[in-house]
Amino acid sequence: MSCKIKYLLLSAGFALAIRPAAAQTAPSHHFGASQIACSNYFSPQRYPHVARLIGARGGMQVSLFTTGDVLYLNHAGQYHRGEFVRLMRVASVGQETEQFPGQFGILSHMGAFFETVGRAKILRVDPRGIAVARMTLACQPAQVGDFALAWHANPSPIRPQLTRAAWSAPVRGRAQLIAMGRNMAGILGANDEIYLTGGAAAGARLGQVWTLFRRRNSPSNWQFKTESEGMNRSSTHPEPGLNVGALRAIPEPADILGSAVIIRVEPRSATAIIIASRAPILAGDQAVPAAR
Repeated sequence: MSCKIKYLLLSAGFALAIRPAAAQTAPSHHFGASQIACSNYFSPQRYPHVARLIGARGGMQVSLFTTGDVLYLNHAGQYHRGEFVRLMRVASVGQETEQFPGQFGILSHMGAFFETVGRAKILRVDPRGIAVARMTLACQPAQVGDFALAWHANPSPIRPQLTRAAWSAPVRGRAQLIAMGRNMAGILGANDEIYLTGGAAAGARLGQVWTLFRRRNSPSNWQFKTESEGMNRSSTHPEPGLNVGALRAIPEPADILGSAVIIRVEPRSATAIIIASRAPILAGDQAVPAAR
């Protein structure tokens, strides 16, 4: 089944499930622990001197490690028995086709993409700085070359429970882009992790709610825009003097898609979790802080 057909089917499903209504909020609570602990982010930060995963109990017979596995870390002399470390990985992005024009350049400007692999507890450290640790949380399988940082729990903002999408919310201010979804997902919805441009420089704050929307000129609309421009050039209308292309050039109201909460802020980007969606959300859609 093509992506376009999937998109149309999902759109139809959302349309049937959601009736036009103002946003309604139920009692709030925190995000799930794994959503926060396992979140990923873009950052210009670099970590040149870190402990790295060099192997695990079982030797060369095992290449991927998970909860309960005993790991070996080098250059770990700064850690002590009983401490926890965050296992991380710098992941490559931009190895597939762009989801909208200019996407890879935007991602590069946001910095390196850091994936959280999991958490490990230091069991002992020998005089050479080789640490033995047990993996206590696996966000994904660990592998040789992953690196360790001192464990600091990520702050968990309050999650508003939107029972209906704010389809009529006003859109004001300078819009940022949804640069990518987790795992380069093509279609995004509630509980998915997304990465926004701008970050702290755009005023993003932990716990802030952002409105997600799409306009005719949104990067996510590039394929449809190309097709519609061709239609504009070839369109005829029975009413003399009526310019269909000029009418389509008039700005339309934003199509509100959903809402997201900021869970991490970096200088040039922000990580957010979608908390409500009334239609499929795509990389290249736009976002602004929700109107109060």
